[in-house]
Amino acid sequence: MSFSQIIAILRARWGIVASIISLALLSTLALNMILNKRYTATAVVMLDIKSPDPVAGMVLPGMMSPTYMATQGDVVKSQRVLDRVITNLKLDVNPQFQALWQSTTKGKVPYRVWLADRVSSSLKVDPARESNVISIEYTADSADQAAIFANAFTGAFIEVSRDLRSEPARQFGSTFETLAGQLRKRLEAANAKLTQYQRDAGLMATDERLDVETQRLAELSSQVLQLQAMTTDSEARQATARSRGTDSTVEASNSAVVAQIKSDLIRAEAQLQELRSRLGDAHPTVQQQLSNVESLRTRLNAEFGRVNSMISTSGSIQATRLVQAKAALEEQRAKLLKLKEQRADASMLTRDVENLQRAYDVVQGRVSQATMESASAQTNLSVIQEAIPPASASAPKSWLNLGIAMILGTLIACATAMAVELIDRRVRSNEDVLRELGVPLVGVLLKTENAPKGLLTRKAPPWVIQRNLPSALGAR
Repeated sequence: MSFSQIIAILRARWGIVASIISLALLSTLALNMILNKRYTATAVVMLDIKSPDPVAGMVLPGMMSPTYMATQGDVVKSQRVLDRVITNLKLDVNPQFQALWQSTTKGKVPYRVWLADRVSSSLKVDPARESNVISIEYTADSADQAAIFANAFTGAFIEVSRDLRSEPARQFGSTFETLAGQLRKRLEAANAKLTQYQRDAGLMATDERLDVETQRLAELSSQVLQLQAMTTDSEARQATARSRGTDSTVEASNSAVVAQIKSDLIRAEAQLQELRSRLGDAHPTVQQQLSNVESLRTRLNAEFGRVNSMISTSGSIQATRLVQAKAALEEQRAKLLKLKEQRADASMLTRDVENLQRAYDVVQGRVSQATMESASAQTNLSVIQEAIPPASASAPKSWLNLGIAMILGTLIACATAMAVELIDRRVRSNEDVLRELGVPLVGVLLKTENAPKGLLTRKAPPWVIQRNLPSALGAR
């Protein structure tokens, strides 16, 4: 079907087309007059996702997530925000809403559930995709009511967001306070244990005592070495005295008494030799001199015995002192080892105290931070546009509805006209004759007002025939 045929059909059925279009427009106009006017108020909130947290001092990584804006939009529509709006506006005690709830649900649905569904049905939240702005729109029967509800949702959203940030801080703060109390008790017990151990072991806060004991151990070691050398020397002198005689010892050589006796003995022996050569052995003077020599020899032997005894006594004393020094050295070594063990135990207790102190400081810092976060009234939300009562209604949109009705009515009218034409088919153009009859077209009967000027005469009939010779010749 060509375009000219469609135009011809619509011209022929213009009454149906006009009726349907008029009916659509009149119905839409009546519907616009019947529908209640609805007003939409808009509040705009901006989310700051780049500024650092005022307490933590850092940008929270979750705020940079692409889903953060969508999550905030879901928070606006959450049950918690709805409950806050209902409470702030005192809708749960509004008698008009209660009466409407009773008449609508007969009390079968919980009041707050019904109220939340009714309030949220007119809410629209639009998080921007390329910015940090959320538009909160609310539609109501009056302009003032729409602005009130839009601002109420904005305020409730900010309050709930603040609570969502502070509630975890309060919970963590309570947990950290309990942990801090436990650590404080453990720290006090560890400090008391360390103090008692230091008191029982006689340890001081510094290492002075350990240094003194170490110095004394070094001194005792030096004394033992000296006594060992002296004992060895004494034993060597005793061995020399036994093997070579006492007169070969250093003590005998260094003794003035031995030297004097030896000198007297040499002179006495020389005198005795002289007297013997002059007087003979039987002379009383020789006998007296001989007695004197024997006396000197006896004194020399006695002095040698005394020197030998002194060497033996000195060796015994050195050996005794060496044994005592070794015992003192071992005792000092054991004492120093015990002191080091005590120091090690004290160091372990001290590390326990230090670890507990560090853990307590960290937990106490978290307690302080959680306390500040829970008490903080700061939020990353800012209202950049409060909702105001709109000057005009947002629904119904009369001109838009009429335009839609015009388009739909025209489409339905055209479709109806075509359907009627298919039911009651008529010949309306040359193409219809050729298609339906299958014979050549010889001429066209036209109304006189539609005939060409060359065919009209002064007494022309209301119908004239216009030959279509090319079509006839082509048919032959």
